[in-house]
Amino acid sequence: MSLFDPRTKGLKMTLDRDIVEAFEELCEKRGLEPEQMFRVMLAGFTRRKVYFNVGDELNFGKYNGLRLEEVIRADPRYVRWLLGESSWFQITASAECLLAAIEEGED
Repeated sequence: MSLFDPRTKGLKMTLDRDIVEAFEELCEKRGLEPEQMFRVMLAGFTRRKVYFNVGDELNFGKYNGLRLEEVIRADPRYVRWLLGESSWFQITASAECLLAAIEEGED
């Protein structure tokens, strides 16, 4: 498995088959597609904005390991706080709609 197409002049690396199999098992265990898992894993290593969707698992903070939807439903104030305090954490439009709907229901 290679990451980043060389035509994009980005990083290219070849992964050992054992690493690929371990990654695939992790994706299956967490119910995430490989692309989602890469985004979740890389979020901890970058200062760039990372957009989380409702099905994405958080890999940081007090809700580490939970999907964004679960966190929005359990603690919408935390998600709103995180959006205001973090320079890199962002949520997709569908996650924002869910957050707004939950917040409206709290009034």
